[in-house]
Amino acid sequence: MAQKFSVPESVYPKLVGLDLDYTLWEGWLDDKKFGRGWQTIEDCLERSGNVLKDKSDDRNFVTLFPEVEKIISDLAMNNVQIALVSRNTNRALCDRALWHFQATDPKTHKRKGIIFFAKYSEIYRESKTQHFKRIQEWSGFQYSDMILFDDEAENNVVERELGVTFKVLRDSAGLTWTRYKEGLALWRRNKYFSRCRPHPDRHLCPKPKFIGWVGTDAKTMERYRRGQRRLDYTRPARYGYGLYLSDDPAIAMYFAGWGGNGQTNRQRGDMYVCAIYARDGNLFDQIPKFWVSESGPYQTDNMHQTKAAVAWAQEDRDQRIERLYGKLKPYILLSKHHTMTAFGMGGITSGNRFNEMVIYPQLQDALFYAGRAWRVEQFANASDRPERVSFASFVGNGSIDIPLETYSDLRQHGEV
Repeated sequence: MAQKFSVPESVYPKLVGLDLDYTLWEGWLDDKKFGRGWQTIEDCLERSGNVLKDKSDDRNFVTLFPEVEKIISDLAMNNVQIALVSRNTNRALCDRALWHFQATDPKTHKRKGIIFFAKYSEIYRESKTQHFKRIQEWSGFQYSDMILFDDEAENNVVERELGVTFKVLRDSAGLTWTRYKEGLALWRRNKYFSRCRPHPDRHLCPKPKFIGWVGTDAKTMERYRRGQRRLDYTRPARYGYGLYLSDDPAIAMYFAGWGGNGQTNRQRGDMYVCAIYARDGNLFDQIPKFWVSESGPYQTDNMHQTKAAVAWAQEDRDQRIERLYGKLKPYILLSKHHTMTAFGMGGITSGNRFNEMVIYPQLQDALFYAGRAWRVEQFANASDRPERVSFASFVGNGSIDIPLETYSDLRQHGEV
């Protein structure tokens, strides 16, 4: 799957972002502990092999992860620009550490500090979306040509909001060669599907395909019309942040009325139903799809959890699906959503669960757009709506995996 739906391995990102603490080295360069008694804090560091110690207290040290040198050299060999992207509070201390830690320049075969390989240095205590916005402005590169390696799942916000591919580094094990290659493979899969990224003009949509319906507000509707991702993350997202579709327009009409917190109604006039299309229907059919059972291990509770917990829930869902079923990002998730009668939907679903599709941001702004949008009050009598579509019909083309646990769940509800 990874080879079939990816650009060639010879293709590299234009820019790789690297976190520092627990990514390039084990430990934290904490300026509240390092360099006590030194007038210039960075002068406290001394190197012994792959270890940097604090001269004033040898209990303070960081250790370069063993395969980082090889990775830096590989990036330099392939002309990839490197950005240091860290929320560490002391840039001078980090810069000195990166001067001490070295790698071999593959073009000169000489050793030099890692800091001299870096094109950009964003070491500030602020959101990494701000880091990458500046990097994008300076470099002129598209976010789709960038990747970030980082040990904190919460920083997957750069993928969700900007489109930077994100590779989380688990278990404080840092950046290894294996994880580096996995991250590049993930970026290549994202790049494969991003070829439809331009604005959805007709001449760029040779084979558009109607996918389903979404209900939303005017501001988000306009983003969908331009082929852009949703940026309002205040509504419940039980399978992570993304574009949630139904194959039942009545469901979309209901959700159009949800307010920002998922509970209060929007004012009339700010409620729209959008018909969502794939710019390339053949490419949509190729996208890996996974139909989950309505169970906890896949779900996210973004209404009651911290940002970090929500971020790890999303990373854990991706890892679980990959480990158990071999389904790799980017993929589309489908599920049955429990009956909404308790929330006042009345008989819309006749007490049954409805089909739900989740398209995550990397695919959303690469391939999907709203071909048409109607005000809710005009939608019911509109004569130019697409023909009804059923997500179940997508099962027949072979791109959807339905594991045994999902079949069991469907049978339990009489839906097979």
